[in-house]
Amino acid sequence: TANAADPVEYYPGPERGEVLWTLDFGPSEFSFATPSVGADGTIYVVTAARQISPDSGFVYAVRPDGTIKWRFVTKNSNEATGAVDTDGTYYFTSADKNLYAIDSMGQLKWQRSLESYFGEDYFGTERPALDRSGRIILPVTSGIIAINKTDGAVVWFEATTAPSTSAVTIGANGDIYTSTNAELLALSPAGKKRWEFALPSPGPYEVVLAHDGTIVFTVEGDSLLYALKSDGTLRWTFSLHGTARNNVPAIGRDGNIITMNAGSRNQKIYKVDLNGNLVWKVNLADIVGRDGVSLNNAVPIVDQEDAIFLAIGHTRQDNLYALNGDGTKKWSVTVEEPFTSISTVPALSPLGTLYVIGDHSLNAIQ
Repeated sequence: TANAADPVEYYPGPERGEVLWTLDFGPSEFSFATPSVGADGTIYVVTAARQISPDSGFVYAVRPDGTIKWRFVTKNSNEATGAVDTDGTYYFTSADKNLYAIDSMGQLKWQRSLESYFGEDYFGTERPALDRSGRIILPVTSGIIAINKTDGAVVWFEATTAPSTSAVTIGANGDIYTSTNAELLALSPAGKKRWEFALPSPGPYEVVLAHDGTIVFTVEGDSLLYALKSDGTLRWTFSLHGTARNNVPAIGRDGNIITMNAGSRNQKIYKVDLNGNLVWKVNLADIVGRDGVSLNNAVPIVDQEDAIFLAIGHTRQDNLYALNGDGTKKWSVTVEEPFTSISTVPALSPLGTLYVIGDHSLNAIQ
């Protein structure tokens, strides 16, 4: 959905696991970002040049048939996923410390300098989120900022005691969740702190909200899956028997949680119910048919049948996997060999096409 506060929409997923088309951006560019799919099916992708130059950041709008609709150039690299609105406006940050709004035809609507909110070493990695009040919510080095999506004006800024380290998640009531290297924070829609939850280490990269409002997350270097009540108190924890990395859990249509212990030698994928009980677990080696494959930074997504899709980086063999809702393998396919993007998250379109970024390509899977 365009607005982060809206309920998650579950789309059909690809049944065959075949590459429909590949759009190669060329070896001089790379991307770590998740594709964004607009209401009309347009796919938006940010890339960056491997060699920094005055014009080294790019945004592509791609038609569903894999042809380029337009390309927008920025002064510095782009590495963060943007947010696409219902009218096709695409909002994204760049390492030039600007927030951009690009219309559906690839024309600049506005840009807002956020240099005073970012530190010197900012690399354009913050992902914006849209709320229901016409604002862009964005984590910045020194806190959280809300910006009017019409003209880029700052609506409010809330400083945090430590640098923000995660994407923002917005609840159905407009509450905003983000984290620093010391705590998970909940803010009101007006940017006022509601509560904080102490964390054992920096993170999480992002929290997800279950159908009943439970806040679910993992923390890098920790061995637990956390579930909090909406008031910030602990509901339960589930042991992953190994450390997590920057792995964001997913909530299935059936309400269950998909997560993993990517920092462990014996890496597993888990399905856990909303009471913290194990539904099933599978060894990654059993799914891929070999050892030595890493789930580092992998993030699952789920379709309307509760099939799970997972991109596994740094391998010259099959690296995109689909699991059935019971954890059995559905299909696998090789996408751009070698698959080197370190934090690739696939995206589903309403028509059931799966889009995933390779090292320097956009791939459509059917």
